[in-house]
Amino acid sequence: MARIILITGGARSGKSHFAEEICRISGKKVGYIATSEIWDDEMAERVQVHKKRRPASWRTWETPGGDKKILQEACEKSEILLFDCLTLYLTHWIFHPEIPAEDEGKEKFILGKVDELLEIFASWDGTVVFVTNEVGQGIVPNEKISRLFRDFAGKMNVRVAGAADEAYLIVAGHALPLKKLAVTSEEVIGAW
Repeated sequence: MARIILITGGARSGKSHFAEEICRISGKKVGYIATSEIWDDEMAERVQVHKKRRPASWRTWETPGGDKKILQEACEKSEILLFDCLTLYLTHWIFHPEIPAEDEGKEKFILGKVDELLEIFASWDGTVVFVTNEVGQGIVPNEKISRLFRDFAGKMNVRVAGAADEAYLIVAGHALPLKKLAVTSEEVIGAW
């Protein structure tokens, strides 16, 4: 089973930079899984910034929906994979023509895609570093699709964090080790 590291945080918090540094200093053969789809000029510019930061030795696979064959090839040719990012992966699937019409079906479909993604790495002996966004700490969006996206992102992050060996929250460029700091409800009650 792959070693899974989850990096989460808000917009422009330093998540990708932290994940890139982990990969850079690992001394391992790095693969980069790019999930972004380019919808406009501004998004194209963001993608270019990310590309320029990557060392030439890193191999990139572009797969917005996490295509199984592409991910398997990336595993075969890498020792550590940077998957940037889960929320763009979610964006791909939440607007995909295959997604069911009803909300419950949508959630089951999305979480099924997350489980499929994790299963791909189950038999690999490398390390995968997932980058994701914390999107549920602001106001409740007024559009239904935005609320669903926020809810699905939260549930996706919980699912991946549960499978992760390590999880870090990036705040203002600083990493907080979530799994080391986490307590259970039993520990809270025991402290009373």
